[in-house]
Amino acid sequence: MRGTQVVWGTVIVITGAQFAVTYLPPLHRVFGTQSVPLFDGVLVVTVGMVFFAIIETENQLRLVFARESPS
Repeated sequence: MRGTQVVWGTVIVITGAQFAVTYLPPLHRVFGTQSVPLFDGVLVVTVGMVFFAIIETENQLRLVFARESPS
């Protein structure tokens, strides 16, 4: 979680762009999309954040165990 400001910035920009494509009518015409209910959009983002946290936790645990195991 620390030292990943570029990654967090990218995630925020991509999430904002996805919401723009999903909810802005001019972009609906360009991309042929339609709005999804807000709850569904929030649910998708929440699930993505949970998976991100799980993967980051796994990565940190792998680093800890790699340091502790004798080579």
